Amino acid sequence: MAKTSSLLRQLLIIRKIQKENKRGLFPNLNELMEYVVNDLSVRDIFDFGSSELTFKRDIKQITEYFGIPISYNRKEKGYYITDSQDNESIIETVLQSFEILTSLGNDGGMPDYIIPEKRKSSGTEHFSFLQTCIKSAVSISFDYFKYDSETTSHPTVKPYALKESQRRWYLIGTNETDNSIRAYGLDRINNIIGTEKKFIKTLTISDIVNKYVDCFAMFSSKKEPQKIVLSYDRRDGNYIKSFPIHHSQKIEKEEDNRLTFSFFLKMELDFLMEILSRSWSVEVFEPLSLRQQLHSIFSEAQSRNF
Repeated sequence: MAKTSSLLRQLLIIRKIQKENKRGLFPNLNELMEYVVNDLSVRDIFDFGSSELTFKRDIKQITEYFGIPISYNRKEKGYYITDSQDNESIIETVLQSFEILTSLGNDGGMPDYIIPEKRKSSGTEHFSFLQTCIKSAVSISFDYFKYDSETTSHPTVKPYALKESQRRWYLIGTNETDNSIRAYGLDRINNIIGTEKKFIKTLTISDIVNKYVDCFAMFSSKKEPQKIVLSYDRRDGNYIKSFPIHHSQKIEKEEDNRLTFSFFLKMELDFLMEILSRSWSVEVFEPLSLRQQLHSIFSEAQSRNF
């Protein structure tokens, strides 16, 4: 129970600091302790440490275990998460998992009033092994199923990073055949093994981040990124406003019945599919070539359905 209590305290501390920092506030130790004690009490959890020493140790361990740096602002006399924006994704992932974990009943089952979406494996069972190979710079081989050709290949890859995109996880690495950077969906990887062959890393994480920074998903071509301006009705616009499509998204105009957004990215098939998912309300302003492409798609669809 001690380890579980420690995990619960630390996750709640992260949530409280993140929440207060977004409001421009810096919670002190007493505020953190009060928040955690009250929250766990509501969850009918009472067997946990609550001393100042325990909480100070928790804050230190959050940086060590989660990689989320928490610092103390002497001027504000409170805590803040360093580089909060860069860590926001991993924080949210951890906190969401925490909420699901604490929803489990005492018998380990999910209450019948919580109805999760049924999903196939996302491949995260490979995480631990892949992390070890990435850190050790050891090549790996595996069976990889290709959706387009419906065939299975058997690549040997130098692993560099794990990247999330569109709620899927990918292994980023260089294929030993041509040394090209490729992305492999973890859900399509099977029979993965380490080759015990060490390699010298020639790419940095910045190289990998920059490769995909102007992409909507995981397909990266040599195209130049461009400004794309789209307008949606109020309903769709509110969805896109609350859950941005891409990090470059900006609101250009808000009207009574329309919202207009701009994006700066490479115009690839995956982003086109995203646009088509709200075809009933979207209007393309820029570029003209995209507007013409959608017109052609809609015309062909009309001819197929009449």
